[in-house]
Amino acid sequence: MPDAITVSGVRRAFDDGTVALDGTTLSVERGSVAVLVGPSGCGKTTLLRILAGLDAPDAGTASVAPVAGEGAARVSIAFQEPRLLPWRSALRNVALPLELARAAKADRDDRARAMLSLVGLGGAERKLPGQLSGGMRMRVAIARALVTRPQVLLLDEPFGALDEITRHQLDDLVLRLRAELGMTVVLVTHAITEAAYMGDRVFVMAPSPGRVVRAFEPGFGMRDAALRASPRFAAVVADLMQSLAGAMLAVPAGGVRA
Repeated sequence: MPDAITVSGVRRAFDDGTVALDGTTLSVERGSVAVLVGPSGCGKTTLLRILAGLDAPDAGTASVAPVAGEGAARVSIAFQEPRLLPWRSALRNVALPLELARAAKADRDDRARAMLSLVGLGGAERKLPGQLSGGMRMRVAIARALVTRPQVLLLDEPFGALDEITRHQLDDLVLRLRAELGMTVVLVTHAITEAAYMGDRVFVMAPSPGRVVRAFEPGFGMRDAALRASPRFAAVVADLMQSLAGAMLAVPAGGVRA
């Protein structure tokens, strides 16, 4: 499969002198799930914001390739907090990107309703965010990110505030949606087990400055509860933990190509 995302030699420094990224290089195959994992301050969110077009590198390039024949690449992002408008129903929150794009009301309502059904919230269209659980609010946020039919979905630690059972359910939901919709997914997480479970490719990042110091493939096919309980999964988690410990001591390098 061709690459959906290519990052080459990206550097990003801020006005206070902090170098968030330096020499960051990686690529992500179309239709895969890539996970960025590393300690705080290693530039994970900065890189995601650059891919989303919310920030720009000072040097190097970061590009998202469109699917052939579909024009410019469509990219959506979901953050750690759902960021729903409390006075709008679930349906109205999901439809908001289409409303801003001036889509016809009937079309945007149909698409928003379909996305809510896809994330398991059919029948909750009229509920306000305050009437939904944390996991349900995050499902609404994911539906909102999907309503524009993105080719690439960026997730900035979206499940960090949720209980473990709900988090596992939403991990599986994202994997199912990726398969059904044919998206490329890039996930930022601090959870080592989530990184091992979700990633077709895991990029370990080190701080000061932020950079990729290792890229590897867990090599799992089917993901389910049995995998989480397996010795093979435990071995990958232990390997990832060791890599993260080493990342804190890593000597700056140019990066790793996926």
